[in-house]
Amino acid sequence: MSNQLKLPNIKQLQQHPFHVLTSSKLPLFMSLFAGSTALIFIAKLHDISGATSFSYSVIAAQILEPFFETSNLSYLSIDVLILYCLTFAVITMGAWSYNLIKESTKEGHHTLRVQLALKYGMLLFLVSEAMLFFPFF
Repeated sequence: MSNQLKLPNIKQLQQHPFHVLTSSKLPLFMSLFAGSTALIFIAKLHDISGATSFSYSVIAAQILEPFFETSNLSYLSIDVLILYCLTFAVITMGAWSYNLIKESTKEGHHTLRVQLALKYGMLLFLVSEAMLFFPFF
């Protein structure tokens, strides 16, 4: 006889038919990586290097300055910074997708009513996009 703890079904514990999301830090990380990538790309387009003072914006100075002062390097290639930010953004998207798949399949949070609501939401989105772009054609 095994002494394994049997977990109750999530559908039995859930008092409502909706999926309430748990709090996650992944959206915050994703927004930081996306914003940093945008600022670094804009700095590259304007040929702003680490030696140039970021007097254009206090926020840009606070975000970009540490990238150019890391590990006693006076200048770090902007191409490498963009590659790092994009890599971390892809890793964050992968982790976020894994959490979504885990919640929907293994943990069973997507009940039939939640699945129906997701399908109707996607259908309404597609219809609204079609109505938005219909006048252009």
